[in-house]
Amino acid sequence: LLAPLLGLVVILHHSSGIPIAHTPFQHTEAHAADGEKVQVALYYETLCPSCRSFVSGDLSKAMSLLHSITSLTLSPWGNAKLNGTNITCQHGPDECTLNMLHTCLLNFVPADKALPAIKCMESSVVPSVVTSGLCIRKHAPDGASTWNMTRHCMNGPMGLDLILREAKATMALQPPHKYTPWLTINGVPAYDDYEDVAGLVCDAYTGPSRPVACDIAPPPPPPREPGGVPEGGGRGAGAEAVAEQLHYLFSKCKVTQVLGNVCLELLECSDGGGGATQLDAELSIPDKDLTFDVPLGKGRECLTDTDLLILLAMIPQLAPYEKQIKQLIELRGFIPAKVFSECVRLYNVTRGPAPGELSGCVALDSNVMCWKDKCLHQGTTDYGCFHHNTTKAHPAAANSVGAYQ
Repeated sequence: LLAPLLGLVVILHHSSGIPIAHTPFQHTEAHAADGEKVQVALYYETLCPSCRSFVSGDLSKAMSLLHSITSLTLSPWGNAKLNGTNITCQHGPDECTLNMLHTCLLNFVPADKALPAIKCMESSVVPSVVTSGLCIRKHAPDGASTWNMTRHCMNGPMGLDLILREAKATMALQPPHKYTPWLTINGVPAYDDYEDVAGLVCDAYTGPSRPVACDIAPPPPPPREPGGVPEGGGRGAGAEAVAEQLHYLFSKCKVTQVLGNVCLELLECSDGGGGATQLDAELSIPDKDLTFDVPLGKGRECLTDTDLLILLAMIPQLAPYEKQIKQLIELRGFIPAKVFSECVRLYNVTRGPAPGELSGCVALDSNVMCWKDKCLHQGTTDYGCFHHNTTKAHPAAANSVGAYQ
């Protein structure tokens, strides 16, 4: 079934010599000609903490603003070692697998189009092949087909051939790379300045299509008091500003089946300027040091598939079901809620009697490994009710409750 898909791929080459698929893309803004574009190349490894932070943060932000004047190359080899065809990765065998997965994805999707999926993968709490598949399906062009081709590549000889070419490209760097992430701009290493990738690109660009983002000066650093503490920092004005934007309404822990001790915290988030407010929940499992954010825009929201896969990896009672869940994802592209879901629910939410008063109750609805009318656990854990005068923290909160009723 994959052969016709693979036959449609038109092969080109990027700067490291690895073939990547060309995907036509129509631009409506002014773009630099190919010869004027700044060549941005990142040499990284998939489980390196600094690489993950850079890819999901500074690099992604810079490319979203400056994609019209850049040509991006991503090379996922990093500090891996090669002995013949035996590959050893700095962060273990899982990193070797994920390096090959990234390489295969980049074989079918140009780096700039693949970056949103790679950002998603590098942002995962527990990166894995399964979470990577979810990210590719959601964020890569032609997600399902691209994931099928990527999976086929990484499980066959093509994947090994591609990763060995990445090894060759990385080892051919002059000067040699010293660490990861290793960023080059027009072939020149950025060294420790790699986090300022946007500034480096703007400085290197000499063409006529200079983006507006290059001419917006970054905000100056806050003045520092003696001793190195930023003015307004610590527990002064800055701390008060944060308190005005986030207010805890409710917090309680209960022992639940399968997941053990689960804590729910209900928070009210505001822009701090009297604007709209939002109720959010934090679901945490202290024994596993896990915390999940659950925005309650509709009064009942569930953990994402990525969150559920983290639970699958961290909760011993769920380990025997990993194979079935992965098969479901392969078949359906998502985890059906009736099979596995954890949902935070608000109910009996009311306003008053005084302006700004907010009352309601919180529950956790669970479907845990439900197959053919049998469940490892199914039911509701009631966490009780709360009552809070939100106007003491946020005058606008009196009008923010309608969506939860």
